[in-house]
Amino acid sequence: MSALQAIPTQYGIGVLNSELKNTVTQYRLIGASTDNATSDTLYSFHTEGIKTSYYDEDGILTFILNLPIEEHFDEYLHRIDVIDSKNQVVIECPTPKIALVKGVGGIVTLKVSILGQAGDVIFKHGEYVTEAELKERYLSHIQFQPWDRQKIYRTGDVCTCVIDGNVVAMEMYAGPNLTCLGKDPKDSANRQIGWTDETAPWWWGPYKRARPGTPLWPWMSTIFPEGTLNVIGNSVPAIVFWRLALVFPEFINEQTEMVDFPETGGEFFRVLDQGRGVDVDRVIYSYQEDEFKAHNHYLGAFGQWGDDPTGGSGVVHADTNGRILSDTNVAVRMTGGNETRPRNLAFPLLVEV
Repeated sequence: MSALQAIPTQYGIGVLNSELKNTVTQYRLIGASTDNATSDTLYSFHTEGIKTSYYDEDGILTFILNLPIEEHFDEYLHRIDVIDSKNQVVIECPTPKIALVKGVGGIVTLKVSILGQAGDVIFKHGEYVTEAELKERYLSHIQFQPWDRQKIYRTGDVCTCVIDGNVVAMEMYAGPNLTCLGKDPKDSANRQIGWTDETAPWWWGPYKRARPGTPLWPWMSTIFPEGTLNVIGNSVPAIVFWRLALVFPEFINEQTEMVDFPETGGEFFRVLDQGRGVDVDRVIYSYQEDEFKAHNHYLGAFGQWGDDPTGGSGVVHADTNGRILSDTNVAVRMTGGNETRPRNLAFPLLVEV
């Protein structure tokens, strides 16, 4: 019995379509001692104030009332009447015929075919919090709620929506300190994957716990997911990729206002020494040519002792003491490629945006 369709009386139509509708503040429970009683034997057995009346999101007049759950009634409920300050019936609402014993009751919503401005409150009991007030005071600050077209989102707010059949958490990316209203996170035109404006950041992106600028390497695919950027030789507008601009200020080109990432394609990375003494005199982003560690190749000499050495013309000869001498030039044969490298696999380098 959470939502019931109510019918205004002829008298009630005039009241509800006038300024007197705010005088409609009470309801009566109408019933009898049996569930099969005839309409002429029904009577009122309980009267209480309604909690609120307002126009819902579709502009339909709505009444909220609370059936007493801690009170025992001997009657079966047949109908709920809503009355005004003159005790005149404004609305009649037939109900399922139920016995209102202790423990049966709770919030009941009545809908009446009277239209008005969506969200307008007509009457509210002092201690009652309307749905609109609940959203404004509490729910507006709760994250991971379904996306609401009428809610104003701030930079960093998170909502949920269904994309490609999956419930996805989306974060309001545009910033810093911006607000967003009516920008659907399901629409790719509001996200990185469909964004074309180089003068402003996109509105929404997938919610992640990763810090902007966190490297994703190795990334084992040539398909780059939304919320990431391939940095190899890339240059992007700082105003669009504003979070990367905050964490990489040294990459910002002040003339172009672009974030220029260093050329890293094909390079090996090395942890900055920072005083350890293994790779001295290095600063961040400094380039280092390939190099062999210092070494040598030993070539041992051998020959014959005697007055008549042989070994070929111009290769060996005897000195005055009859010892073998050599004036041969020896070289190690060149082998290998155009660089020194370890065995490796190549992958793209991405960063979180």
